[in-house]
Amino acid sequence: MSFTADGSAVVYVGLAESGQSTQLWLRRWSDLRAEPIPGTTGAITFALSPDEREVAFAPLGASLSAVPLNGGPGRTLNESPIGAVGAWSSDGYVYFGVAVGPAGIARVNAGQGGSAAEVLTELSDGETIHSNVRLLPGARFGVFQVWHEQDGTGDEIWVLDLDSRERRMLIAGSNPWYSPSGHLLYGTSEGTLLAVPIDPRSAELTGAPAPLADGLVVRPPYGTIDYAVSSNGSLLYRRGGLSATEAEFVWMTRAGHATPVDPGWR
Repeated sequence: MSFTADGSAVVYVGLAESGQSTQLWLRRWSDLRAEPIPGTTGAITFALSPDEREVAFAPLGASLSAVPLNGGPGRTLNESPIGAVGAWSSDGYVYFGVAVGPAGIARVNAGQGGSAAEVLTELSDGETIHSNVRLLPGARFGVFQVWHEQDGTGDEIWVLDLDSRERRMLIAGSNPWYSPSGHLLYGTSEGTLLAVPIDPRSAELTGAPAPLADGLVVRPPYGTIDYAVSSNGSLLYRRGGLSATEAEFVWMTRAGHATPVDPGWR
């Protein structure tokens, strides 16, 4: 899931209208219902363009495409099979995990549709996949997840210098995301969401982690969690069991008190 820049809407992966696959949906908080984004059947992961006119996505192991958020003809950004789509930077690059070969992090210039991908990281001994890449402000550093085991117990978050290609480990965890509060958010295999202060100019952690929420859905097989942070600091996360029917919509106060939005909303 991902907020629009002003926090007025969220894009997420949901069941396709046919009921046979997945697709992307756009939910504006001012509307009662979500709208399907045409041309996104099979989408598993995605990234919004900086101007929020397009969304880049790929079905697992398929090519990278982009379609207008409000409908229209799509275009191919890269024809090679890719893994998880992570980020779309202000300079036009879409970052994603490689599905075949070295299974590292790569990027492609969205303004040069069909161009070859530039591989940024390669696996070291004991590493299974590099994925879930996000950019820190200034687009000099990226943070990404390194999988060691398929149950999520060995996950680590690393930082990548996009100029030198040097990388280093930051902290154990999964699904990194930068918050405008100056924190790096990340998850654990137990479904806890934590925040740790980080300096985006140096990509150095500057404090100790603190829990934000627990009981988040942990998705197999890699132990990932679902959440999103908007540029105005709003936090959205999925809590409950592994089944989507167990999720409940609630209003959450800053003090941590939850009130159901509607008893029938699940």
